This record gives sequence, C-alpha cells and structure tokens, in this order.
Amino acid sequence: MNFFPYALREKQEEFISFVNKNVMKNVICVEAPTGFGKTPALLAALLPYVLDGYRVIWTVKTGNETDRPIEELKEINKKLGTNFFGLSYRGKKDMCLLARERKLKTDYDGATFFCNMKRKECKYYANLAGVDIDMFLEKPLLYTELVGICKNLNLCPYFLQRILAEFASVLSLSYNYIVNEGIAWGIKSLIPFKNSILIVDEAHNLQFITSNVNSNRITTRTAINALKEWREFVGDDGREKLFITSLIEEMRGIYKYMKESNECEIRLNMDEFLSKVLAKEGLGFDEMFEILSKIKKVGTELRRQQIEANKSPRSSLYRLSLFLFDAISNINVRGVEFIAERQKDNIAIEIFDMRSEEILKNKWDQFRSVVFCSGTLRPINAFATTTGISSFEGKVFHTKINKENVKTFIIKGLSTAGEEIGKEMVRRYINALASFLKLPFNSAVFFSSYRVQEEIMNAGLLSLAKDMGKKVFIEYKGMSGHEARKILDEFKEEGKKGKKGLLLASMQGRFAEGADFPGSELEGIFIVGIPFDRLNLKTRLYLEYYKSLYGIRKGVYYGYVIPAMRRASQALGRAIRSKDDKAVFVLGDERYLQKRFFTLLPFYVKKTAISVELEKFAKLNDSYSPPVQK
Repeated sequence: MNFFPYALREKQEEFISFVNKNVMKNVICVEAPTGFGKTPALLAALLPYVLDGYRVIWTVKTGNETDRPIEELKEINKKLGTNFFGLSYRGKKDMCLLARERKLKTDYDGATFFCNMKRKECKYYANLAGVDIDMFLEKPLLYTELVGICKNLNLCPYFLQRILAEFASVLSLSYNYIVNEGIAWGIKSLIPFKNSILIVDEAHNLQFITSNVNSNRITTRTAINALKEWREFVGDDGREKLFITSLIEEMRGIYKYMKESNECEIRLNMDEFLSKVLAKEGLGFDEMFEILSKIKKVGTELRRQQIEANKSPRSSLYRLSLFLFDAISNINVRGVEFIAERQKDNIAIEIFDMRSEEILKNKWDQFRSVVFCSGTLRPINAFATTTGISSFEGKVFHTKINKENVKTFIIKGLSTAGEEIGKEMVRRYINALASFLKLPFNSAVFFSSYRVQEEIMNAGLLSLAKDMGKKVFIEYKGMSGHEARKILDEFKEEGKKGKKGLLLASMQGRFAEGADFPGSELEGIFIVGIPFDRLNLKTRLYLEYYKSLYGIRKGVYYGYVIPAMRRASQALGRAIRSKDDKAVFVLGDERYLQKRFFTLLPFYVKKTAISVELEKFAKLNDSYSPPVQK
C-alpha cells in the first residue's frame, strides 16, 4: 500500500493486493464500479514493478482521457514524496505548433503528411537539437502542460514527447496506439512492450474498437470530386480517368436500384462490384493496382501543393485510392463486410470490420502482462472470449451500499420492444415519467435510443417537465463536445444549488458513460427501454458473424444482449459513486425482470429492486420520501 495517496476505502486494499499479486502470473480482468478509485489503486499496485524496471502503458478510449492517470501520478508524487515521471501522449494532430500557427485544420493523416513535408524547415523541430531533457523530467506532464511549455520555448511538443516517453514510468495514450498497426510501431520503437504492463481502461469498449479503427468509407461525392481533381490536375486522358468515371456510373446504378426498391442499406459484393467497374471500360483486374497507384501518386502531389499554398492537405483522389486498396485487401476476409448505404442524393460504401477477437488476440502476448478494468466487464468470461483473452485471473469488486440510500423500481407494463413503440405505450411512459418527475432533485432520463428519446419528448414530456418546474437539459445526436460540456456543467450546477434540473439523453450517447455526477449532481435516474442496437443491416451482419463464431445462442448473447446491458449499467452507474450516495432508480421496461437481463444489472440495482405495476408506481412515488443528500 506504499503508493496509495489517499485514505483507503472499503475493498481498495483488496483490489490493490489482488492486482499486485497476480499481475506477473496472468492477464487480469477486474470490474469495479464508478467512483471506486480504480486509477490510483491500479497505480499503487503496479508502481512497485516500476521500481524493478518495468513500464506502465495506460490506454484509454480517446485522447481527451489520457490525463487522468498522470494526474493521479502527480498526486502520488506530491503525497508520498516519490519522483515517478509520466506523460499523457497525443498525436500530431493535437501537438503540431506549426500547423496551429498556419491555422491548418486536418485529421491525423493530414497532420502526419504536413509534418513529413515541413519538418526540415520547422523552427520548432530544429530547436530540439541540444535541448536539456533533464529540465522536463522533474514532474509528470499533462498534454496541456507540455504544449504550454513548448509554446514558451518554441519547441516541437510532438517530438519532445517522443524523447520524453523513453524516460516515462507511466505513459498514457489512446487504445489506437495498441490496436492500429499503422501507428503502433511509433510506440513500440520507444518502449519495449515485453518489458511493459499494459492497462486497458474502460475495457468494455474493446469489443467494438476494431470496427472504429479499421472501418472506412467513401461516397459518390468522393468519386465525383476525385474525377474533378484528375481533370484539373492531369486532364481528360488515361485509364485512371476511365476507371473513376466507370466507378461513378456503377455507384449511381446502385443508388438507382436502392431508391427504386426502397432499400436503405444493402450488402455489397466488392469483388463483383469492382469487376463491373473495370469491365465497363474494358480494363482487367491485373491493371487495378497500377491504376490505384497512379491515382494515389497524383493525390499525394495535390496534397503537397495544397500545403505549399498553406491549405489543408485534402484530396479525394488520395482518399479514394486508400479506400480501394483497403477494400481489395479485405475481399473474402471472414468478418469483414461491405455495405452500401443510400443517402439523400448519393450512396456511401463502407468497409465494416467485425473481427474483435481475431485482431485483438494477437496484441496481448506482446506485453509482459495486461490488466483490463472497467465498471461493466461482466460476464468476464464473455468479455475475455470476444476480446481474444485465452486465460486470465478475474475478480469483481463492489462498493458497499446502504440499502436505505438506494431505491429501485422495475415497472411492469412498460417496454420499448418492437420496431415502433406505439401511441398507447408512449402514453404509459408519459404517465410513469410524470410520477418520476415529482422527485425534488436533479434527475436524468436515459432513453434506449435517440429515436425513442425524440418520440417521447415530442409526445408531451417537455411540456410536462416545464409544468412541473424542471429546467430541462437535452443531449442531441451529433452534439459537439463543447456544447455537451456546457450543458453538463449547467445541469450539475442545478443540483449543487438544490434545484430541479432534468437531463434527457440517450444510453447510446456521451452522457450515459464517462460523465461523473457526485453527490447532489444526480440523484434520480429513469431508463426508458433496453438500449439494444437497432436491427439494421450492420447489426444483422454482426450477429450473423458472431453466431458463426460462437453458435446461435452465445452469438446473440455476446453480440446483442451483453452490449445493451453494459450501456444500461453504465447509465445507471452515473448516480452511485460511494456508499454514502443516495439515488432513486426506475427501470422503465419489464424485460429487466427476465433472468438473462436481470443478472447483468449492477449489484446495487439487484439488491434493492422491487417490481411494481405501472398503476401502482405513482402511488408508491407519492408516498415515498426520498433521502436527502448530506
């Protein structure tokens, strides 16, 4: 316990001991609820191994989350007088000062291209020569701190962090640097993985990480813009121009077919599709690579000229070539599908990679050991199977609760089952929510989907909330990060002031996972339905693939039921962080009473749940005196 910087709470000592004793024996899978203190506890368990020469690589879902373990490392140094060095690591897109100076807005690939072109003449990079590295190693550095220092000293933060990473006891970065082979080499060249302990935080996200990393798409507009670039840059000649023209015609033919048959999505045979594109102009498949290589070369030169003109390096030719190279390499690959989606006036063609187990199983053996942690890993055996973990030591830790502080109702007579809810069911939900809104504290309603959210809001929930004196805060699909943070801060402030804020959000959105609401910031949660993935073509293909791997029953369970219940559990976990927290939970779907769903709910819900008929719920709530947050 030498490295834990706070007074130990219940189960934390057991958690630290479990990780510390087992980490060198096997892969570890640990579940502990929101507010448990997993980050400092994991550091306390693993820092003794750092003293023995091992490194800790801490991975998170997004770059914005990389600071958290480094903040805790700072606290350990401050409280215990240690001098561990750590770093939150970010990509060139976030770090390039020259791109900021020129006001270039680009993606990771564009930032890398810009850097490769301008590095030799970049003053920030040149200034790194002869810099005293020791001056940066005095304390752990957050991303913003490193960038701020580099701005003052006119140094390149990206390449400075690469130098500093070799001295880091703890390096915090995005999952992508481990999962995506295209960028993983950059970390492997700095830190020997076999001498490192990998932590995968919020590991329940891994099941779908390969879809996010490996999937790719183009639209008809991409091809049209590529043809325009070719004509402007090369002219009207060449097989490449014929190929792109044929590609546009074939995509328009698919759009016409889908519109006439009223199809929104179809499964696309990429081999057959490309053969038709080539045949239209009498081209052979053996000519494809030469054609795409020329298209890529021209696109690359166009990007170079854009940078010289102080513009962002964007090229549809370049993008088209990368997509088609990727598509060709995935033809007839099990677990990879091609989907055509009809949009307003064109189609999008997407590469959809579902191979989480196949891709991830080759990652974990690269490290000395791996620790997977989350508040929603259960059932751990299923998590291990779908993420390619062959053997592990697993344990679930619960925070003790006072059953008097938590009230949970599962309402019979409510369900979002089926393609449409129906007017009568919407009416029932409005009646149940009218009772829930009587609770005199900050509350949230999390919906199974944005579609259900919009339907119930428009059916009278918004006017009802207004009539009951609630200030409403709404998360919309596609909301920017800045707008979301503003809404979240304002909602939390309502709770601190003792007022009656109401947050309306989707269980598939950003507020249902990751956002913390300690104390009075959130004391009541109503979840509408079970947040299953919509049964569109992607979901059906995903289930088809999972059934082929695990059998029909387990395939549906692993690919459909468990992900939905993890989302529901994440949403419910927003209100409980410690044994002193108080909350009212309403599960607005009678299917939660079924064993296969009930067993996957958080322990504090299962311990306190009572089932109640819809008609009796209002009376229960009228007579119920909610606990007051201390």
